[in-house]
Amino acid sequence: AMAQAGGPARRRGGGPSIRDMQSGSAAPPQQLSREVLRWLQGLDLAYSVRNMRRDFSNGFLAAEIFSRYFPSHFQMHAFENGLSQVKKTNNWNLSRKLFAKVGFVLLDEQATIDAVMASDSDAVISFINQAYTFLTTREVRPEAAKKLFGAEVSRELKVGAP
Repeated sequence: AMAQAGGPARRRGGGPSIRDMQSGSAAPPQQLSREVLRWLQGLDLAYSVRNMRRDFSNGFLAAEIFSRYFPSHFQMHAFENGLSQVKKTNNWNLSRKLFAKVGFVLLDEQATIDAVMASDSDAVISFINQAYTFLTTREVRPEAAKKLFGAEVSRELKVGAP
């Protein structure tokens, strides 16, 4: 694809990939700390994350991440990987029930899930950071993000920020 005058070439589907986020080429609110990126990449997920917003919108990746820690609860045969609204809704509804069973409390759960389903970057980052903290019992360190991304640290990097 040709780059538009005055701007970088856009990937099909829009939104930053993990590689974009890692290199720091994405806008500040759309970034994860290096620590969280390493964690995500280390999970060896069945599908590589190419477009963070799109890939998390259907709930399949979220379920797969949780299945690494709770395999008896998050059984992947129960989830469908597709972009239809029906698949998104079914996957997230099942995940919400399972989140409750494993004790994961997502801040502002319904609004966050609705925004993730709508491919909202900030909501995806918030979800990933909250999942990281719950599953690893480690806080996302804002200072690690500052080193990586300079002075513009998104409030989303601090888990639990309103």
